[in-house]
Amino acid sequence: MAITTIPIQKETRNLLRQFGSKGKTYDQIIHELIEIRQAFISDLYRILEEEMRKFDVLVDFFSLKASYYGSVVPNTYLAKPGAGAGYLKPLWRGWTYITRFFVVSGLVSTLPFCAIAFADKRRRYTCVFLGSLVVAQLAFVVFVGGDVLRFDRFTVPFTPLLLAVALIGFVRLATTKPIRLRGFSMAAALVCAALMVGLNGGRVQRVLNKVCYHDWMHAQVQRRIGAYLREALPPDASIVVNEVGAIAYETGMITHDMIGLTDATVGRILYESYHRYGVSGSEWSVPRIADYLLSKQPNCVIIPSYSRIEPDVHEAVGRRMHPIWEGVFTHPDMARHYRCGLSIRIHDRKYWYVYFRDGFQAAGAPGDARCMEVHEYPEQR
Repeated sequence: MAITTIPIQKETRNLLRQFGSKGKTYDQIIHELIEIRQAFISDLYRILEEEMRKFDVLVDFFSLKASYYGSVVPNTYLAKPGAGAGYLKPLWRGWTYITRFFVVSGLVSTLPFCAIAFADKRRRYTCVFLGSLVVAQLAFVVFVGGDVLRFDRFTVPFTPLLLAVALIGFVRLATTKPIRLRGFSMAAALVCAALMVGLNGGRVQRVLNKVCYHDWMHAQVQRRIGAYLREALPPDASIVVNEVGAIAYETGMITHDMIGLTDATVGRILYESYHRYGVSGSEWSVPRIADYLLSKQPNCVIIPSYSRIEPDVHEAVGRRMHPIWEGVFTHPDMARHYRCGLSIRIHDRKYWYVYFRDGFQAAGAPGDARCMEVHEYPEQR
């Protein structure tokens, strides 16, 4: 083995002696320091890679939102603008909506386990990540004032995340050394599970024993109309509609939502109108939304109404329509390019008028009668 001489200062030599032990040469000491440095660098890169991999979840999450919604902020946020500086009422409604859900669902019983989860240093990053998503969704629900529909659909995004955090807290408590504490954690978890099953089971039973016309309309009537339009319109047709869910699902066609849930442009107009004038359907927003929707030249436009109207007389109808519906209905393009091909009486306070562009005759249209009766809803039990 060839030996070389490296000039070093006396201070460096003294430091090398501190790292070595009796009988070790400077060569061995330097080798050990090099190995320690290499191991340190490897561990540093491994830790950095693991931490960056955790952010992959966030990158994938926001990439999915951007690709699906067209922006990181979904249209549902824009279409439900909620509270503003001069309009704080939605905050109270949203807070009431959330607290009621936590109580009636029994989810409040999981909060102590969530607190324990955040005390676990090994899982703190996971808890902070999941907890931040829960807090963001809770803030959104409170800000927009909750939801008017049943089944607490706004709570769906955060409930499994909150249960995951609670599970981490339960595992932490169940694996502690005191045996009595483990038994307590098992008993508490069983009580929480029994409480949630009992409360939610009762709610499901009440839902099954009650008929809601609004739910029936979405689940039955609108799906039937969507199936009819799927057969009547060409596959590449587009539709302007107010209640977009069932129609878009059944037709599989491009749908433009009057309230902006599937259209970022409409959503932004509603958002700005809400914070300018306190209402979504203002004199400023209605003509802009109508111009935009009809500029798409949709093959079909579905106009809802609270009562029967003259479908070929495109004049203001007052309280029989929402301002946005009326704005589309009275737009000059409707009289110029669209004709009513089907009127639908859903029930006494819900009518739909289906218009087709430029004399298009839908396949299977009822002709002169033009009226479909679909209000055979079940009796209230």
